[in-house]
Amino acid sequence: MQKRAIPYKRVLFICTHKRENEPACANVERGENSGLLLAEELKNELKARGLNGKLRVVKSGCLDFCSAGPALMVADNAGDYTLCAGLEKNKLPEIIEEYLQV
Repeated sequence: MQKRAIPYKRVLFICTHKRENEPACANVERGENSGLLLAEELKNELKARGLNGKLRVVKSGCLDFCSAGPALMVADNAGDYTLCAGLEKNKLPEIIEEYLQV
């Protein structure tokens, strides 16, 4: 096994977990705020800002904030992280400005 430093300044984990008959981040009833759609939107926003290679968006499984989701965990290469729940499409630029500038 080889260990290597994470090549990104930050990794963004967005819950894309679905559940039937229970709240979940990627359920269709969340509409444009579904975890799957937010992950794609966030990727597009980072690309437009020239942050590819510095930040990485990863679709994740459950982050245990189902009823308050969609959830986003931002981890940096120092091991610190921030968890945001209740993520909404219209808040993505604000999230990028607050947590993701490198």
